[in-house]
Amino acid sequence: MDCNNKPFLSIIVPVFNVEDYLEETICSILGQNFDNWEMITINDGSTDSSGKILDHFGKTDERIKVFHRKNHGLSATRNFGLKKAKGEYVYFLDSDDVIIDGLFNSLNKISLDNHFQIFIISGEYIDKESNPVTTPLPTIHPNFKIPHAGERVYVDLYRTGTYTPLVLSYFFRKNFLEENSLIFDEGYIHEDEAYIPTALCLADSVISTANIYYQHRKRPNSIMTVQKSEENIKGWTKAVSRLIKLMNRSELNDSTRRVIRIKAKSLMNNSLLLINKLNRDFNSSLNIENYISAEEMQYLGKLMKLKSKFPSIIKMQRYINSM
Repeated sequence: MDCNNKPFLSIIVPVFNVEDYLEETICSILGQNFDNWEMITINDGSTDSSGKILDHFGKTDERIKVFHRKNHGLSATRNFGLKKAKGEYVYFLDSDDVIIDGLFNSLNKISLDNHFQIFIISGEYIDKESNPVTTPLPTIHPNFKIPHAGERVYVDLYRTGTYTPLVLSYFFRKNFLEENSLIFDEGYIHEDEAYIPTALCLADSVISTANIYYQHRKRPNSIMTVQKSEENIKGWTKAVSRLIKLMNRSELNDSTRRVIRIKAKSLMNNSLLLINKLNRDFNSSLNIENYISAEEMQYLGKLMKLKSKFPSIIKMQRYINSM
């Protein structure tokens, strides 16, 4: 990359205590057969050797920018990286995941023929030893080789069961994110649950590929595998609030609103079940009203309000749906 020119792509990599996986992640970027990129790595207060690993790679390749900060959490670290990024496109990669060779070349070739705001890629799962796993199944998106409206893509992905909120499935044009003030909600987990639907619904031009280009690692002690707690409830209900705001945008069509409502209800179901479990197991007194307003609950319908009073209804409904 010519350091006097803007890079084509900025890869933003938040890092927190991933010394066992970080080198593999960075090497999967260095191994790409495409050079015009920068990597924005942010050590988010790691207490293991992750920071030293970053410093080593930063000294060996000028495209790797290393920042060290006190711990701020994943969303704040992604937002920090976005401010530092100079690329035409940005990609948020978790520091224990792996990208497959050919990805950056594919992005570059597609950009030469099309103007697009979001590029969606497909992926599969690996375990802590980097072996492929079959549960969950790979996320294979449909091929949209020419740009489509983001609303249509979002609805089609949801209806075909190929939608994922995993942010590493998505490349974004940086000026699209900036023009729409798209940043991650700081202080919450499950931040992708509202971020991705919002981005898709705001986008005019989206392309996707069925080609598998990333490997998402399923490992112990990650955000998605640790025991659920009140932090999950806070994250899910924050996402519900943002989805309700998105659903009320006047320009959305009815089919999009229906899909958003279905997703919001699913997250609310998760929250209610977890509140019931935590109250039962730990003699807690958590109440959904502490996390979401009565007005917002009304947007989810009378049945959801009833479920908030009697969470056992959710279990009964799931049992009936499984029959």
